[in-house]
Amino acid sequence: SEGLPCVFYGDYYGIPHDGIAPMGHPLSALLWARQACAWGPQIDAFDDRDVVGWSRQGDPSHPGSGLCAVLTDGPGGQKRLFAGPHLAGKTLVDCLGGRG
Repeated sequence: SEGLPCVFYGDYYGIPHDGIAPMGHPLSALLWARQACAWGPQIDAFDDRDVVGWSRQGDPSHPGSGLCAVLTDGPGGQKRLFAGPHLAGKTLVDCLGGRG
């Protein structure tokens, strides 16, 4: 909820002379999620050093808003997050196309 997103040009478009491939598609998906879904109060879940997460509960002035983000430094893991009552019973999808 704090700060402004900043994307490094070389991460998005690649750096050919250094052999770094572009990451445009995944970064575009994350930027979309930030713009369209990351509204409302944020709840952090930093209770595990290997699996961290946070949720944004959305707000009525941004229909469809609200999200859960989970990051891990290894295979597997899980995190229980509260995303607000308006998302109860809804299915959330992985905007990066990985496993959810």
